[in-house]
Amino acid sequence: MKKVQLTSDGIKKHLASTTPAQSCAEYIWNALDARATEVKISFESNEMDGIKSITISDNGLGIPFELLDKKFGVFLDSEKKNMRKSSKRISSEIHGKDGIGRLTFFSFSRNAEWETIYEKEGKKYRYKIRASSSDLVGYPADSPKEVDGKTKTGTSVSFYNIDSSVINLKDPEFRAFLVCEFCWKLSLQSDLKIILDGIQITAQDNISEDIFLCPLSDISPAFSVRLIRWTNKLHREFSRYYFLDSAGKERFTDFTALNKKGDAFYHSVYIHSSFFDNFFPDTGSENQASLDAEENSTKNEWFKVAKKAADDLLRESRKDFLKISKEKVINDFVEKDILPPYNEKNRWDVIRHNQLTETIGELYNIQPNLFTGGSVDQKKILIRLIDQLLDSSEADSLYKIIGQVLDLAQAEKDALLDILKVSRLSSVVKAVKLIQDRYRAIEQIKRLNWDVELNAREVPHIQEFMELHFWIIGEEYSLVVAAEKDFDQALRELYKKISMTIVDDKLDHPDKNKEMDIFVMRQDKYHNKIHNIVLELKHPNRRLGKKYVRQVETYFEVIFSDPRFNASNMEWSYYLIGNEYDTTGFIEAQLENAKNHAEPSLIFKAKNHKIYVKRWSELITDVELRHNFLNEKLQIQREQLVLEEGAAKTAGEVITRAQALSCSTKA
Repeated sequence: MKKVQLTSDGIKKHLASTTPAQSCAEYIWNALDARATEVKISFESNEMDGIKSITISDNGLGIPFELLDKKFGVFLDSEKKNMRKSSKRISSEIHGKDGIGRLTFFSFSRNAEWETIYEKEGKKYRYKIRASSSDLVGYPADSPKEVDGKTKTGTSVSFYNIDSSVINLKDPEFRAFLVCEFCWKLSLQSDLKIILDGIQITAQDNISEDIFLCPLSDISPAFSVRLIRWTNKLHREFSRYYFLDSAGKERFTDFTALNKKGDAFYHSVYIHSSFFDNFFPDTGSENQASLDAEENSTKNEWFKVAKKAADDLLRESRKDFLKISKEKVINDFVEKDILPPYNEKNRWDVIRHNQLTETIGELYNIQPNLFTGGSVDQKKILIRLIDQLLDSSEADSLYKIIGQVLDLAQAEKDALLDILKVSRLSSVVKAVKLIQDRYRAIEQIKRLNWDVELNAREVPHIQEFMELHFWIIGEEYSLVVAAEKDFDQALRELYKKISMTIVDDKLDHPDKNKEMDIFVMRQDKYHNKIHNIVLELKHPNRRLGKKYVRQVETYFEVIFSDPRFNASNMEWSYYLIGNEYDTTGFIEAQLENAKNHAEPSLIFKAKNHKIYVKRWSELITDVELRHNFLNEKLQIQREQLVLEEGAAKTAGEVITRAQALSCSTKA
């Protein structure tokens, strides 16, 4: 009896993670390594509808008796491992390398029996080999007996005493496993058949995209390229190029440059040409060094051109694939709140958000695993760091960091640098346009207030302008109502916005039918805050005093009386805005009285409600200060903008221009 030089327990411990499906795959690979072109997996059921036996048979070369010790007697060092070491020309033809396939049956069966027929010196021989899960180190074998010369060679291995609870050959997942294991091999070897329970396994079951390209068809020999993108990941096989001769035989294989990218672009590329009939791969041997560049080798220019055509096809296909994939990744970031919060009604926020998502998308194109691994918190940190770098003057640092950390090809580094430059330039251009338009709007409101020749009126000019450009009040506000709707209607519309429900109950207050000029709100979802602003705008000729303050106080009283609009997360600010105070000193006294709150322009505060009185000059100064830092960086010449604009002749012309600017300036 022959013996493996290792204990059964040691073998089982080493192979403990092997599943029944992986075990069956190993026996199929053993058959293919023996040059089989057909492998059948069948089973016999018992009386309990379980599995009585499983048989895997092939038409390969069989196991010569004199090689039995090399096949069965050496664990983790099979002769196939040495064959792969000695031949770099056809690295995928020999699959087995550790000599473990023959022992993995213990994961689903107690006994295994091989019957093999091989040929030696023109004669055929048959013998059997047996193994038990209780004694994996032993493999008793019969003496070979000569058989009829017409008998076909091959090996059949049968498994008995099956544990039906761990293996089911009719399970769709079992078939799916074998598809992902062998689909690339089935596409590589056209005459290969693998049949499971009478039904042939095909590569088509895992093909998502099949592309053909015939580069260099105008020269002889021509090259044809077939790119297959797999739906599911291949088992134990990386994405490769396979170079095939005119007979379809593999002569050389090499990895593609798109392995370990972190995406799901699983692929194989098959390149056919008679060029490979006498091919000498560049293995680095002494003989290779003497090959002339005109010979059929990897140094030949035709080989390089054909491979480049395959590279181009591969990358173009991946671009289309990643375009869809990156949209899914970014949508996933949005759903999981990984992206920094932003206000979609604030144009500046939108510019920053778009710049960030564009950069993430392009980085994903180059290195998807930057964003596919790690926890949600880790992704949040990464995205926010990228956002901060893009928003600072250190965008180039992002390029340096990624270039140092990731193993990028020079072409990928160049593409990344171009992306950051274009993204940065695009954001600057958008920012310049935004600030330019806003300064134009500021000049317009100044003229409406202080150019007496325009004869601007309160409702059709001042109020209309502020409705178009309520970003002047704040960056993140959205208009609730304008055109002097009454409080009852306005507050019900607010409630609909914040609660997504319709309020049937009306306000119960004697002043509920009072009208306001403009009512805007800001919903800060990040901090769960709702900030509302009510504006009372006065004609430039009207001086502010007690009468108008009392009008705003009435608004406060109406809103304060209804608990629906006084939640702890809701804040209210009321602004009375005009050119000058009257001579009674009432406004000054109110400002002095509220001085202890240390808020400019504040005259009243009660819980979450505040009333302010502002001159137009103060409001415009606040706006200019908010934009001053950008103005300094972008060096906008405001005077030049005014000259280019030209002076409007009437208040109506100012409003027409304000309407044209409103789309690009308002929050």
